[in-house]
Amino acid sequence: MFDDRTAALIGESYAGAGAAMASTNVSLVLDFYARLFAAAPRVRGLFPEDIVAQAEKLEQTLDMAVAALPEPDHLVAPLRTLGAQHARLGVRQEHYALVTDVLIATLAEAYRGRWTGEHEAAWRALLGFVSETMMDGATVRPAA
Repeated sequence: MFDDRTAALIGESYAGAGAAMASTNVSLVLDFYARLFAAAPRVRGLFPEDIVAQAEKLEQTLDMAVAALPEPDHLVAPLRTLGAQHARLGVRQEHYALVTDVLIATLAEAYRGRWTGEHEAAWRALLGFVSETMMDGATVRPAA
């Protein structure tokens, strides 16, 4: 699904963007949330007041997704579960595109000077897969 070039672009930019922000990607993710809430204040209510724990969860999810690039099928079950959880919290389909756009802008800014259209395309492919899989999980109904 993700070729070696795509995986390399994602891996290098994720590590590089995180390193540019701090020693971990938590700072990168906190910056993402600040940008998300600035771009779409209406989504702020979907999140806890203290965003640090949520940022750590997102960092773990991104770490998992990047690590699983060679075998993305390993992501399907956990992402579907995550999608179902998000749906119960009020996340709607249109939020996925917003998150994708803001996360890409955050990565591009943190990795500035090295970010290319290829990086953006690679991240859009990964985040598209993540979004579609989570949305599938949000619509799957458990068996009665």
